[in-house]
Amino acid sequence: MVDEEIAEATRYYGKHGAALAADETLTRLLGTYQAAIGKTNAFMREAGIHRSCVRCASGSGGSCCFEGVEAWYDRYLLLINLLLGVEIPEVGAYPGHCRFVGGGGCRLIARYAFCVSYLCPMLREVLGPGGCCALSSIVGEELASGIKVEHHLFKRIARTEGAVTASKA
Repeated sequence: MVDEEIAEATRYYGKHGAALAADETLTRLLGTYQAAIGKTNAFMREAGIHRSCVRCASGSGGSCCFEGVEAWYDRYLLLINLLLGVEIPEVGAYPGHCRFVGGGGCRLIARYAFCVSYLCPMLREVLGPGGCCALSSIVGEELASGIKVEHHLFKRIARTEGAVTASKA
């Protein structure tokens, strides 16, 4: 399933990439989205979340970056990653884990809602209620910005591909 979504994202990128790069609205939306992602990442690094998650995801125990999470990604979120210059990995770095997790954390820039909002019990305890609330607010900005980008892409591609292809998403 994820291989099919990656193939469609790659096809969309090849067919529409130049037009999308020239789309001023998309450029603005992507800039806002990247800024929001940057805020989330900065908070996670400062709070030690990133380091804890990388250690957990690269270990042999349980992790929220479990095998199969990559199946939640659709062609539009993967297309956004391609537009942001991400090379989508063909294989995972860690067997039994999400295909997209690597030695430095997630190898994608635009991530699925679960991947940026889930906090395991250990992290919830470390952050405390105030930290969890602060992170939720920052993550909310990222997710809202991402939805705007996805919606814009969906409309653009549906218009050029036709409703039949777009409805498969």
